[in-house]
Amino acid sequence: MAALVGVAAGAVALAGCSGSGPADDEDNPAMTPAGSESTTLEDGTTAPGTELELGSTATVGYTADRRHDSLIELSVTSVQRGKVKDLEEFDLTGAARKSNVYYVQARVKNIGGGDLSGEPLTLYGQVSADLVVPPVEFGSTFERCDSDPLPNDVKESKESQRAKEAKGPKEAKNAKKAKHAKKAKHAKKAKHAKKAKHAKNAKKAKKARVCLVILAPDHGKISAVQWRPPGNAAPISWLPRSR
Repeated sequence: MAALVGVAAGAVALAGCSGSGPADDEDNPAMTPAGSESTTLEDGTTAPGTELELGSTATVGYTADRRHDSLIELSVTSVQRGKVKDLEEFDLTGAARKSNVYYVQARVKNIGGGDLSGEPLTLYGQVSADLVVPPVEFGSTFERCDSDPLPNDVKESKESQRAKEAKGPKEAKNAKKAKHAKKAKHAKKAKHAKKAKHAKNAKKAKKARVCLVILAPDHGKISAVQWRPPGNAAPISWLPRSR
């Protein structure tokens, strides 16, 4: 039976704080009505504490380390109730079996040009004024809630990446020589074609769809899905229509 990493309510629940801002603040923005428009700061990012309806977009900075640092457009598109039996292929704890299962769908667009490939997207589910929980970490794939990898810096198309992986060293070397020869022969034409192709591929490859599983302990309900900025900033919240 496959394993679930960090699904016990005591293990995943973040009571009081999350390391990126307090969850039990009396002025928690998730407790006020949502609006369809975000508040934008001078640098173009969405202000901490902003509340959004599902489908609305926030612009936030994503920084994992010096190598993985970019600006993203983030939108939570749906929050749907699931069933514990959806996870029957995994080894569940007693606490997990007493939780309500939620599927959170989100869209991510890399607009900063930084490489975010291989990095996780973490959104939190607010269960109460003093309790938020992170998503489940799966020890294996879960087809019911699969995700695209976060977008990279789009220096090459997905087709080019797959072609490189399929080729051996010799074939790759020959392909590279052929590419340079063709480029030299058709310099001006290739330059314009490449520019147009890169623009098209960049537009496509910078987007990703993400699905997260969040367990609300003790049959709780998720009242908001939160992006929690670093530091002590208030979270940006998406409020489901029926909470």
